[in-house]
Amino acid sequence: MLSIGNKVRFFLSLGTLVISVGYCLVASAETPVTAQDASIKQYEASIKQQEALIKQQEAVIKQHEAIIKQRKTSDEQALQPAPAGKKQELYQASASQGKALFEKWCVGCHDPNSMSTKIGPGIKGILKRKTLPVSGQESTPDNIRRQMRDPYKFMPSQFGLTDEEMEQIIKYLEIL
Repeated sequence: MLSIGNKVRFFLSLGTLVISVGYCLVASAETPVTAQDASIKQYEASIKQQEALIKQQEAVIKQHEAIIKQRKTSDEQALQPAPAGKKQELYQASASQGKALFEKWCVGCHDPNSMSTKIGPGIKGILKRKTLPVSGQESTPDNIRRQMRDPYKFMPSQFGLTDEEMEQIIKYLEIL
């Protein structure tokens, strides 16, 4: 399979060849020799311009390939697990942000420090329980996400939260 760069080079070369042949055919048809000489010089100049354009295109292709390679390397590095200390710091920062979001969106109905019902059920240790208090579904981060987006019974939907904010709230719930 040809790379993008090779395909572009092929089509540029093919285009130059077609232009060249067509130019020669037109120039040679019933023209005096001196006019043909002038046409040949114009043709040669045209070829040089085409070659210069091809070199420019090759340089651009190399730049794009380098950028793609760099992005792949960056993506691969991003997928590497963070060192334990760094990972723990990121987790704590996410849980801290989740606590602030919980206090903004959830604390009016849910008590994070007990299992007692306020308006909604208390959620202390909610991810350590086997089931969620009202729906009876398995207590997992996925089911909590689902509960926030499409609530069971009387809980209002939390459409105002982004996916990242939900993840932060879940990190906070994991430490309760």
